Amino acid sequence: MQRLSEEQNTEFVGAIKQVAANHRTLDFPIDLGGSPVMVSDLKQKMIEEMPKFVISSILMIAFLLSLLFRRISGVILPLLTVVLSLFSTIGLFSMTGTKLTIISQILPSFLLAVGVGYSVHLLVIFYRHLRDQGNKREAIGYALGHSGLAILITSLTTAGGLLSFSPVKVAPVSDLGIFGTAGVLICVSFTLILLPALLALIPFSSDSKKKTPNQKNPADRILKSCGDFAVSRPWFVIAVSLGIALISSIGAAQLRFSHDPIKWLPDGHSLRSANQAINDHMKGSANLELVVRREGENAVKDPEFMNRLEEFNQFAETQTYKDILIGKSSSIVDTVKEINQVLNEDQEEYYRVPQDRELIAQELLLFENGGTDDLENLVDTPFSQSRITLKSTWVDANQFVGLLEQLEPKVDQLFGGEISFTLTGLIPMMVKTITFVMEGMMISYLIAGFVITLLMIVLLASLKLGLWSMIPNFLPILVGLGVMGMLGLPLDAMSILVGSIAIGLAVDDTVHFMHNFRRYHLIHGDVRLAVEKTLTSTGRALLLTTIVLSSGFFIFTISTMNNLISFGLITGLTIIVALLGDLLLAPALMTLIYRNHGSRPEAL
Repeated sequence: MQRLSEEQNTEFVGAIKQVAANHRTLDFPIDLGGSPVMVSDLKQKMIEEMPKFVISSILMIAFLLSLLFRRISGVILPLLTVVLSLFSTIGLFSMTGTKLTIISQILPSFLLAVGVGYSVHLLVIFYRHLRDQGNKREAIGYALGHSGLAILITSLTTAGGLLSFSPVKVAPVSDLGIFGTAGVLICVSFTLILLPALLALIPFSSDSKKKTPNQKNPADRILKSCGDFAVSRPWFVIAVSLGIALISSIGAAQLRFSHDPIKWLPDGHSLRSANQAINDHMKGSANLELVVRREGENAVKDPEFMNRLEEFNQFAETQTYKDILIGKSSSIVDTVKEINQVLNEDQEEYYRVPQDRELIAQELLLFENGGTDDLENLVDTPFSQSRITLKSTWVDANQFVGLLEQLEPKVDQLFGGEISFTLTGLIPMMVKTITFVMEGMMISYLIAGFVITLLMIVLLASLKLGLWSMIPNFLPILVGLGVMGMLGLPLDAMSILVGSIAIGLAVDDTVHFMHNFRRYHLIHGDVRLAVEKTLTSTGRALLLTTIVLSSGFFIFTISTMNNLISFGLITGLTIIVALLGDLLLAPALMTLIYRNHGSRPEAL
């Protein structure tokens, strides 16, 4: 049996669906199930929904940019920058022959949102300086000097969060890390090089100074109020944050791991209905394959080996684990028993394995000479390898871990003395997938946390400030995990990405806040004034980039796929909590660290 490529699988399932459609009636309903259909349907969903996500993201971003800047250049330039970055990143997929997957389909919307955030931080300062001073060339230089370093650091933190996926031994997750990192670096390159060049070429009207420099809009007043509240009541803010962290920890403790791609599809999808029917009436559609290799040709024809195959079949069919039932365990033994019965006038007592090697060989030769190729699916041509197929009910991959633990001692007992034996098929593949993802994510989270913390220490030129600044970034992740636990959402191959992605994005706002706070505090030596100037100069950009980023992820809630809905909901929520942390918790921490309002932080 040959494994189908993705294209062959799509063609095969399409042909089967066409045959089914030709014969389906109200009185004769036909639904298709099994792993080939699952792979095909998930791919089809991705093809259908990715354009919807990208178009929705572009429209949403254009709308928000128009509200913020109220000028055509403020909409066109950021969109041009991120669209070029997106095309470049997708081109890397094509150049390397890497396929887009269910996991990597989040990348276009992600890059659109992240890339616009970089442009917004630059343009907010550029337009403000242009309005106040009226000199375009000077405004470009001032904007780059004010936000350029922070934008570069934020891109590195986001890239660091994504790059932490690359060691994961699951190709779609690893690809997301590699190409996501490349996409982010392309975005920041266009932002810091192409965008200023475009600003230099575009003429701006002389009526850009319609507002007085001291005029504040409602957003600035709200941001200033947040800063004043945090500076005035730092212990209250920290106490509330600790309470939220405690409640979130309780929710996070209820999290469970899961890997069931069929449940990613919407309720009522034909595959889910077919899968349930197969589980209920046909003892399942999940397969586990055991391939045993023996030494020498015709070694499979040994009666003693046949007896061991039969013993394993009988043992396997008695095994259950939670919701798993093994419906059938089949091998060449079943064929040999059937041949033996037919050659003995179909008497029931001859439905057994002959205990004579020569007789087994003769019966199999007779069977092969009958023109059938059924044996090719059970043994190899030299009869040195034999295949055992177990069919079980389809359940969450976590349960299959327990089933394999029950089967492996028996496999080792019966076949441990052979040259080799291999457990393969859909069930072990799903178990390995979830195992690799969980192990990889632990490493990924550690790498992301370490790299981003190190970058913060370098940016702030202070070990203490760098470490304290990470508190507002880890809290949103804990809140996201807590909400998942409380809502009963599982940690699957998609939602487990939230942590590394969120910390890479959450720290972006912290970088801008801490970078500007430290600069203003060195100038004025006053925490309240430094917080006020930071939030009134950078706060609007932080607010808009948070709206853009969170909306970019909330767009996934329009998906029909349950895993994307959960991912978008939790990641968007995490980014909003991260902004609140930077508007309230970060100023509160800075107030306590600089409690004497000196130029150096005081130890707590």
